[in-house]
Amino acid sequence: MLIVEEHRINSPINERLQQCQSSINDIVDEIKTINSIFKLTNKSDIDMDTTDIDINQSIRECTSIEQFIQQSLQTGQDTDPSKESTEVKITDNELMTLIKGYVQKIGTQYTVPRPMNMQADLNTVEHIRDQVKSCILLMDAEDVPIEKFTHDLDHQVMCIRSETYSFFSPMTNTWTVHEYEGDEYSGDLYTAAVYARGNAYIFGTNGDDTYSRFSLADRQWHFENKIEGGVKGGYYISTVYDGDKTIYLVGGINKATENRVDTFNIETKQFQHLATLKNAIATSNLILHSNILYCFGGFNLEDTYLIYNLVTKEETIVNLPSRIDTFAYDGQDKVYIMFARGRQFTSMSLSTKRQSDLTPPPIKPDLDFQSEGGVDDGVDEFGPQINILCRCTSEPNTLLFLQGTDYNYRYSIKRDKWTKINDNDAVDQRGWCGLLQLYDGQ
Repeated sequence: MLIVEEHRINSPINERLQQCQSSINDIVDEIKTINSIFKLTNKSDIDMDTTDIDINQSIRECTSIEQFIQQSLQTGQDTDPSKESTEVKITDNELMTLIKGYVQKIGTQYTVPRPMNMQADLNTVEHIRDQVKSCILLMDAEDVPIEKFTHDLDHQVMCIRSETYSFFSPMTNTWTVHEYEGDEYSGDLYTAAVYARGNAYIFGTNGDDTYSRFSLADRQWHFENKIEGGVKGGYYISTVYDGDKTIYLVGGINKATENRVDTFNIETKQFQHLATLKNAIATSNLILHSNILYCFGGFNLEDTYLIYNLVTKEETIVNLPSRIDTFAYDGQDKVYIMFARGRQFTSMSLSTKRQSDLTPPPIKPDLDFQSEGGVDDGVDEFGPQINILCRCTSEPNTLLFLQGTDYNYRYSIKRDKWTKINDNDAVDQRGWCGLLQLYDGQ
């Protein structure tokens, strides 16, 4: 599509260039003929290729018409006495006839093409690029099929709340709800929950130094696992999985807001301190993209996001239009953010930072945009964003917006359109939960 669009834009320019080239060639041919008359050489001795080179070189070197005429249209004898005279034998009448013919040709008016510049609409170009990318799936012939650890829960969304945990199947639009065996969580699950290789992890909830693990293989919870290795627990910790064997733990609150970057190895079960941020943060949505941690929203980053390069250790904060309400990542290069209590919906490229406004979704009338237990007075207050927007891994270019009963929607990225999901969701509001995509691909 890009090639077709480029051809459409360049066609009139190429036609003008061809017209100009044709006019220049006609003029050069006339000059060559006139030059052959005024230069005292026999016709049999004229080397047309050499003449072309001489004329073109004269055009490039001369700074005025007078200099070109003087240099190119030489009359008179060769000044080198050692060379034999080659005077052309032509009568005055013949010369006058030739001159009249060339004067008529020279009198022809040549239209010089108007200079033109090509300016591309970058938004349109990016949109076309995204469409082309969405139509192509690059596959390495030597790639080994992705190993699945999700069992029969592949592509489902796990929603972990303080009272229950549930699974939503985008393929069948059904919810399956389960209760905990024993104590319930007190909350603080927003960004502390993460899925990694067949297990759902929750780090440091309830303000303690433990983590919990739910195995998709046996459907069992494993509580009270110690956070060790000098790494702190706490609550409101932000987490992200690198797709291999490492989970990153960033920020959180442990008596005070933390600025730590720690890691957890899912194979060895070992914790390790990695780095210290300049800014203390909590409840941020994390993305790991090309060895860079992106921390969107949360405490101390309400209307900004933080970029931390794991290789260079560089840290940058970038402003956003307003406080983030909810957030999703497409797994490639785009993030989708809701602002202004759902009234503004925007996509942003991580690589180019270019933002595009999209159609906002229908909002549940009593949806609580403020932190759990906080006061929602209609103003973008300090506090963690709700966690109800995620990528649909079973449907390419699709997001899920799970607000609660009668207000769950699919969003088509290609069509910029929201479609209501006819499901059996019995939970009135799903905002304050851990929302995990059970998928082992990118």
